[in-house]
Amino acid sequence: MLSKIKIKNYALINKLEVSFDKGFSSITGETGAGKSIILGALGLTLGQRVDTTVLKDTESKCIIETWFNIKNLNLNSFFSENELDYEDETILRREILPSGKSRAFVNDTPVSLLVLKSLSENLIDVHSQHQTLLLNDSHFQLKLIDTNANNSGLLTTYYTFYKQFTLVSNELETLKNQEQKLKSDSDYFQFQYNELEVVGLENIDENDLQEELDLLNNAEEIKFNFTNTIDLLDSDNGIISKLKEVENSLMKISSTSNKTKEIQERLSSILIDLQDVQNEIEETDEEVIFDQERINLLTEKLNVINNLHQKHSTNSVSELIEIKEKIENNLLLVNNFEIEIEKLEAQKVSILKELNSASTLLSKSRKSVVASIEKEMKEMLSELAMKDAELKIEITEKDTYSFSGKDQVNFLFKANKGGSFNAIQKVASGGELSRLMLCIKTNLASKKQLPTLIFDEIDTGVSGDIASKMGDMMNKIGESTQVISITHLPQIAGKGNSHYKVYKEVEGETTHTKMQKLTNETRIVELAKMLSGASVTDAALANAKTLLNN
Repeated sequence: MLSKIKIKNYALINKLEVSFDKGFSSITGETGAGKSIILGALGLTLGQRVDTTVLKDTESKCIIETWFNIKNLNLNSFFSENELDYEDETILRREILPSGKSRAFVNDTPVSLLVLKSLSENLIDVHSQHQTLLLNDSHFQLKLIDTNANNSGLLTTYYTFYKQFTLVSNELETLKNQEQKLKSDSDYFQFQYNELEVVGLENIDENDLQEELDLLNNAEEIKFNFTNTIDLLDSDNGIISKLKEVENSLMKISSTSNKTKEIQERLSSILIDLQDVQNEIEETDEEVIFDQERINLLTEKLNVINNLHQKHSTNSVSELIEIKEKIENNLLLVNNFEIEIEKLEAQKVSILKELNSASTLLSKSRKSVVASIEKEMKEMLSELAMKDAELKIEITEKDTYSFSGKDQVNFLFKANKGGSFNAIQKVASGGELSRLMLCIKTNLASKKQLPTLIFDEIDTGVSGDIASKMGDMMNKIGESTQVISITHLPQIAGKGNSHYKVYKEVEGETTHTKMQKLTNETRIVELAKMLSGASVTDAALANAKTLLNN
């Protein structure tokens, strides 16, 4: 239960600290006194968004703390999972800095807003003034049914399969789109691959090809010069013949001195080398053959390679080979996609089977509690002077799965005997909507076993005896759940076990919102003012005492 709230530097509040009791408590105050301000401050500690305009003093930070007694709520596992220190009396704190940044704490440990919201959902339910609109919201309607059916386990199982199904479906769609794109490009990839494959890049050396082509293109000139060289070397009057004559002359006198012999031997060595050069020239000359067909072939191959370089912006054959391998991999991917798509489609069918089974169980469980909810609503509405009012719940199946199943829920309502069921917003008045919402909140509180339930003017559109009956219902809920009701109606305020008043007080040049728990005597005066206005009459005081006694 909510045991205390402490507010500092928030809107019209300078400092405020209030403790709350068990059972049913009412909060009253004139319009504009600041009841909604206190509720807004409470909301911040429950994880709502921050508005920096709420800072009363823009140079100081705002601090809001709420104390909750959680001893019997079995929340130890939540604290352990989120690495929080468990305390029977847990403190939620929110700090808003002048810069606009905010921080959240649970028992002095910093937490994210997600953790704060998750924890607060187990502690309190706040009904805002406009929440009756939720009566037409399909998610809220499903929440009512699932809470009554205790479907948390079934919902977890279903959502697990739904999440898997969604992930596989999205992955499958992505793969199919990629496959489609690859297939649309595969013809071009194949053309590029064939163009590179036919050249035989792995067996090509551009330098060798160019060298051979240069040799063939200059074959005639090469052979002419080779022939001329051979003649100069080996004719009757050629260089080799003359050197041999020189060698013979030196050999005749080589024995005359060591120097002469050395010269003769050097010349003989030169002559041997020169004859080897001649032999190599002759061999090379025989290899040089003018072959126009070979020239054409080499020219064509080099032209093809040059064109490929220009097309793919490459400078070497090795780069062309890399591109060819990439294209080959792209072509292989098309086949790989087909295999992966088949696997995912099989996986999707398997998950869909489980999802359908989980959805069927969830739907069956929901339908099983419809009659009991309708009966309970009829009984509670009858207690609130709507003895002929009925809520009808229709559950139909949608064509597609959603995060909450395939069920489409529709709440229909009729307020009067002989009337026909219709959409709630079309047939229910403001007061009827308020009573219906109170019945639903009462049902949810009993099923969810929430320790605290706050109503912010849920009595809109009602008065007199009906308001009194609503107060009785809140008082009854208060036997098992802490109920705090913000109200303008004395009939409801008088039913509370405790009564708090919100009021404004001017101090110097500044107006402050304050809140106090009323004593029995001050409570009678407050109820009398609510009954008769600012001027409290004896009759109003008597009526206020009667309200409290009842």
